[in-house]
Amino acid sequence: MDLNALAKSNIINTLNLTDASKDVQREAINEATEIIFDSVTDRIQAELSGEALVQYEHVFGDQGAEEERAAFFKKYIPNFDEVVMEETL
Repeated sequence: MDLNALAKSNIINTLNLTDASKDVQREAINEATEIIFDSVTDRIQAELSGEALVQYEHVFGDQGAEEERAAFFKKYIPNFDEVVMEETL
């Protein structure tokens, strides 16, 4: 499932922005995305401890590569898609 498309359709419809300008829609989507991102990040960090938290800080700092991030989610947050879906909804 394309979470980005899901978020856009729900936000636009829920906020009755279907007739709003593209700029207004884009701003609403950006704000909602930031809220979802913060919620997912908070939830992930709350579930981590010890080495996993140290690894998280390394991978998601400036030095982390996309491949490292994917490997991190696979190892430490195997239900990442579910977390994102729950926080999005």
